[in-house]
Amino acid sequence: MLATLLIWIYILIFSYIYGWTIVELIARFVRLNTEIETFSKPLIILVGLCGINTFAALLSLMINLSWFAQTIFLLLGIFLGWRLRKKNVRFPSIKLASIPWMFWILVFLVFYIMLENGTHAAVNPDTGIYHAQAIRWMETYPAVPGLGNLHSRLAYNSNWLVINAFFSFSFLGIRSFHVLPGVFLLVAITYLMGGTNKLLQREITITNVMKTLIIPLIFYTVGSQISSPGTDFPAIVWTWVTFSLWIEAFDTKIETLQNSIRLKEI
Repeated sequence: MLATLLIWIYILIFSYIYGWTIVELIARFVRLNTEIETFSKPLIILVGLCGINTFAALLSLMINLSWFAQTIFLLLGIFLGWRLRKKNVRFPSIKLASIPWMFWILVFLVFYIMLENGTHAAVNPDTGIYHAQAIRWMETYPAVPGLGNLHSRLAYNSNWLVINAFFSFSFLGIRSFHVLPGVFLLVAITYLMGGTNKLLQREITITNVMKTLIIPLIFYTVGSQISSPGTDFPAIVWTWVTFSLWIEAFDTKIETLQNSIRLKEI
């Protein structure tokens, strides 16, 4: 469990660094006027995971996802982190005084459930059939032409398996850690629990209610899959996050419309 927690922290820190850098580049490209500091920190981390996934996929075409690939990632991440530090970019902070004690109890329970489930043996049957094997190939070799002829499922080429191999740390000689699903779910739940926190502070909106309701739905649908690098897992979680973002955008438009009507009446 300690090893899982340490890997989670490692992934979260560098996902935030890479995510901030990517968001900054996108903001410059589209000439976005909104300050990046106002963006949701969990969503920045999810963007970072997407960027790291692309980075790992490109590396896997040339080299195996072992210590050398991780060294490149680490050195680049340290450089980007130093660059953000020079620009006075701060890591996410929490204002304790503004958060109800009931919310902290809920946070602790959710975090413990995810951490504890993340250490279980994989229950997804496909993990034994091809997930673990595909990850092992990427840990040991670069892309192997014709590998799908050995087993058709090894040719599915899921990027989710690539980033699981990238953060498996099998080169340490301990074991192949498959803890990325827990990180992914942790970040998604953190974003959704922002709505729960506001709901406990009596900010009753469609967005906050839906974010709160989605949390038990996620645990019901994929809660048992946290310990498995199953390819259905990120698709389901990302669908719920996207749905909540859509509701939030819809809720914001309604609020803006109501404010404009009030101004006209005045």
